[in-house]
Amino acid sequence: MVLKKNLLTLGLLLLSVTILGGCSSNQASSNQTQTTTKSESLVDSTKVSLKSAISLYQKTYPDSDITSIELDKTVGKPVYEIEGVDDNKEYKLSINAKNKKILRKKTENLDDDEQNGQARKDDKVKLDKLLSLNKITKIAEKKLKNSQAKEFSLEQELGVTYWEVNVKHGSKEKEVKINAITGKILNTEND
Repeated sequence: MVLKKNLLTLGLLLLSVTILGGCSSNQASSNQTQTTTKSESLVDSTKVSLKSAISLYQKTYPDSDITSIELDKTVGKPVYEIEGVDDNKEYKLSINAKNKKILRKKTENLDDDEQNGQARKDDKVKLDKLLSLNKITKIAEKKLKNSQAKEFSLEQELGVTYWEVNVKHGSKEKEVKINAITGKILNTEND
């Protein structure tokens, strides 16, 4: 009788483990599906427009010129990092791209060779006629089918203002450089 009771208990235990194992694998599968569908693009998760971020920078640091703008996720939230210069100082402003709150401000002196307007002349980005981030995203993702834009960086080099877009393409990261005004693809390379 004790043997039958032990076998019955063992049988129930094995049945419980099997049922629970099936439930947890279904739960894991369900969580995996939710994670995949929740993968929102960076531009879609950004509630503050590029124009608003630029305006906030200009209000915070009037009489300076913007030299670069980055948009990426920092600790799970979209953040604009905007840098600029005047004749003698360099400025950095971090803005939460969901609620427009300033996260960080930093000011430091320019190096001697960058002062007296040299950095302004060399690095100032052209802000008029910029294509929207939505348009830039579409151009980059069309170039690399089945991809998703993850980071954006606006820079100027040799008189050309361009977006450098980091794109996840399958298991690889690629970089697409796009003229910020014309939308022409300048270069694509592995990151």
